[in-house]
Amino acid sequence: MEKIKTKLNTVTIEIPAYLIENLKKESKRRCKTVEQIIAEVLEDRQDFVAAEKQMKDIKSGKTKLIPQKIVKKQLGL
Repeated sequence: MEKIKTKLNTVTIEIPAYLIENLKKESKRRCKTVEQIIAEVLEDRQDFVAAEKQMKDIKSGKTKLIPQKIVKKQLGL
C-alpha cells in the first residue's frame, strides 16, 4: 500500500503501564518506534472499520459484487 505524505500532529494520551511495556517490547522486536506502532494500529483500525462498512453494504445489497470471471472477460484477460 502506498503511503501518502501528510502533516503529522502530536497527541498526548494516557496509557496503562502494562501497555507501555508491551509497546516497548514490540518496538524493539520490530525495530520501530512506539509512535510508529501506535500509528500503524490506528491506521489498521481505520481500515477495519471501512471493511466492516463494505461488508455491511454488500450484505444489505447496497453494494453489488461482480464475479471474477466477468471482470476478467470485460478486461480481456
